[in-house]
Amino acid sequence: MSTLDAIREVLRQLEHEAVGHLNEWAEERPRDGTGGAEAERSADVFRRAAVEAFAVGSGTWRALAMDRLMAAFSETDHVGLREALLDAAGLLVAWTVDLERREPRRALERPLERARETVRRTGGL
Repeated sequence: MSTLDAIREVLRQLEHEAVGHLNEWAEERPRDGTGGAEAERSADVFRRAAVEAFAVGSGTWRALAMDRLMAAFSETDHVGLREALLDAAGLLVAWTVDLERREPRRALERPLERARETVRRTGGL
């Protein structure tokens, strides 16, 4: 499977997850809860940790994900938050594709089960 095909497959599965979350939380209309001095400090800490880990050859997908998520959590305006969330989502998709490259069959089994359960629980798309 090509990298682009693998990304498309993950995005197809991600669509089911997103629909499930929107169905689950639509009535609550949660606020963003981002920004603030604590979020900015945390973003700096996780950014430094990721940079340092990669500088010594021990960087991980987790370190990258935490860096991107904490950067998103520090955003205060909708445009910046949207861009940071898309950046984090893109990284998480890349990580998922990498997992599937390492263990193709095992990585696909659970997400498909979860997607089916989400559709059953929420009534579908």
